[in-house]
Amino acid sequence: MVLAASVTGFDFDVLEGVAGEDIPKKALSGKWEKRPGIEGVVGCWRGHMNFAKEIVSRRMSSAIIIEDDADWDVNLRSTMEYIALGSQTLLDTPQDEAPRSPYGDGWDLIWLGHCASSTIKGDDRRFIIKNDPNVPPQKHRANYGDIPDMSAYDDNTRIMFFTAGNTCTYSYALSYHGAAKILKYLSMDIFNKPIDYGLREMCEKDRGFKCISVFPQIFGEHKPAGANERDSDIDPQNRSSVRIQGYSHNTVHSTRLNVEHLIDGRMHLVQNQYGDEPQLEGPIITEYRIGSEEQTQSS
Repeated sequence: MVLAASVTGFDFDVLEGVAGEDIPKKALSGKWEKRPGIEGVVGCWRGHMNFAKEIVSRRMSSAIIIEDDADWDVNLRSTMEYIALGSQTLLDTPQDEAPRSPYGDGWDLIWLGHCASSTIKGDDRRFIIKNDPNVPPQKHRANYGDIPDMSAYDDNTRIMFFTAGNTCTYSYALSYHGAAKILKYLSMDIFNKPIDYGLREMCEKDRGFKCISVFPQIFGEHKPAGANERDSDIDPQNRSSVRIQGYSHNTVHSTRLNVEHLIDGRMHLVQNQYGDEPQLEGPIITEYRIGSEEQTQSS
């Protein structure tokens, strides 16, 4: 992951993973049911709490967490500029003063990498990014729950919206206040569920927790070639087989799959894992729309 980040031009701090079996029972915020894989679930929860604690202890305006099995497009830096513009637009950020966070003020969580995303009934605010060559075609999108109805958009359009909650935590951003609220409700209070369930409940319930989502997501799960034993600790199944070819969900120009070209700066050799490059109508353009409510569809 360090190599993937370096060749795409950004730095990050490594937060060490936590083994669930090493966490003292007194440090848990609830009673966890003993079942296969529960140590991975508990360790994942503790790791995400450590991320929130890091933001609060250092009084950071915001930070992004990326799980170690995540992948992203080689054009991530430019994509994040549009994400920042979108969140500021949705939050109605004043143009005459600089926000504390590049994503605007007044938000708690921005879900950047997930596997399902629900819209808020009655909230039809949408920031629309059109002609984006880094959007995965609809037939190649992998999701495991509710997603926004994208029938009004072509395959090269990405949207941002206020969400009622997502599933999976490949990557998300937290503001300082968002991190503080997570520590309160998912650590100090009684909580004994997978971390993405907890974050989803934070977005769903009336806790003053404002969540923004991106769809299609800009971070996806990476499955490397080789032994399946390298996969997530949360899913202990199918560990004996070998994956012949690696792939990444919802990632057009995969950083991990193109890393050998990126090392030498051979951008002309970067491959689209879904085939040919899309035919775009023009350069990327953005639009803010308040229109008819979209329905949520299940993938």
